[in-house]
Amino acid sequence: MFKDNSVLPHDKAAEASVIGACLCDKRALNLALSQLKTEDFFVPLHARIFTQIERLYNKDGNVDSVLLDSVCAHDGIEGFEPSKTLESLLIDTPSAARIGSYCATVRNRADDRWVIGEGWRLIKAGVSGTGREFRPRPDHSQEPREALDVLHYNCENDTRSLLGDRFLCRGGGILIVGQSGIGKSSLTMQAAVSFAAGRDFFGIKPNGPLRSLIVQAENDEGDMAEQLRGVVKGMGLLNEGTDKPSCPSPHLKNLKFLHETVRTGAALAGRIADLAAALAPDLVWIDPLLSFIGGDICSQETCSKFLRNELNPVALKHNFGYMVVHHTGKPPRDQRMLESMHSANFGYLGIGSSELTNWARGVLTIRQVDGEAYELRGAKRGSRAGLTQIDGTRCEWPYITHLCHAKQGIFWERCTLNNSKAEKETPFELAQKVYTFLGADLAVLKDIIQAIQTVSGTKKTQAYAKFKSIEPFFVKGENGAYRIGPELCALAK
Repeated sequence: MFKDNSVLPHDKAAEASVIGACLCDKRALNLALSQLKTEDFFVPLHARIFTQIERLYNKDGNVDSVLLDSVCAHDGIEGFEPSKTLESLLIDTPSAARIGSYCATVRNRADDRWVIGEGWRLIKAGVSGTGREFRPRPDHSQEPREALDVLHYNCENDTRSLLGDRFLCRGGGILIVGQSGIGKSSLTMQAAVSFAAGRDFFGIKPNGPLRSLIVQAENDEGDMAEQLRGVVKGMGLLNEGTDKPSCPSPHLKNLKFLHETVRTGAALAGRIADLAAALAPDLVWIDPLLSFIGGDICSQETCSKFLRNELNPVALKHNFGYMVVHHTGKPPRDQRMLESMHSANFGYLGIGSSELTNWARGVLTIRQVDGEAYELRGAKRGSRAGLTQIDGTRCEWPYITHLCHAKQGIFWERCTLNNSKAEKETPFELAQKVYTFLGADLAVLKDIIQAIQTVSGTKKTQAYAKFKSIEPFFVKGENGAYRIGPELCALAK
């Protein structure tokens, strides 16, 4: 096509940064493998190194620079210098945190090369009179798979998994359904902050710190500010009596907010596509669905068009997952009908067409059940969500855990059905009590567990579960002892 192929669109620095980021950050590795293929790379050396990265990951889910260096050297890759090439790529990578931008650049340049190639093919077709239609670039994620390829899919180290045990994967969506006015938006805010920090949300574990774009219609910027302050305070990220983070938190940079009250349907999907190209989110939250669908929620045609034809292509192209917040319908006159409903039917609790549940990979429901207690249920694919009980054990069928609102501020915490006012203690408050009881900046795990038992009056098994909630406020040293983290440092001064 060209005598000198080097004039074709490409970005050598972006390709090199993708490989460098893969070698120093597991999240970057997962994102790159889920978004790029070998043929997306223009520089032959980069393409062959990426091929070896894919092979190593598919073999045992692990890629490190020493092993990759050995494999590349053994295969005799042209231009590869053992102990030098990979070191140079690592040094020249500005930041692994920008992996989404690097991947987007590499993929866009590959798309540009395809368009140019198609242009030349159409010129030749014009002369011959055959094959005059433009062919879009193949989408490898949508191509038929061979049976052996499916059989050997690496489920244990699925690069597309975002939450839980493949509860949500890139390109999919979770439906979060709840009654009006119970605090769905604050619940999803807390989930987004937890995932941004790489923390589990009542047992639902992210595959690492996740970037979120929250598209909100019902709550304006002031409402979102109140929710965010309540959540980060409840998680121990604010100083008492202030609205400023207690220490610089890179995790809060993983959150972006959009108050959208105008666009619906295809216009909203286009807006999300533009933002996804610029921000490279892992999760896009749509809150609430009724504000954005732009049609009759009870119509399967409307729901299919919005979810499958307008939203799905954006998620597949930009490799993120949707978290869609939705309302229930009017409550039944006889509450016993709801109580007797089979667990699987809770997946259809949201108002509207059953296509909503059919589209969603998973469904979470939140509803008030006993005074101040609320039921968070994994209604579809609940076994994959990973929800846990108050004692830290994993929920079994019907995958239910109980929550309540904090005594002060906008924050959700665990509770029991019989005593929903109990257990209303944030992890940071418990960490403060433990630190005060210990009276030392350094302690071994055994002493911390005993302190938890004393200050909270729990059994040893429950104390270990509570320790998991306060562990982020302590730093484990090389000798196994724990010292207080930056959030508790203020108490020591």
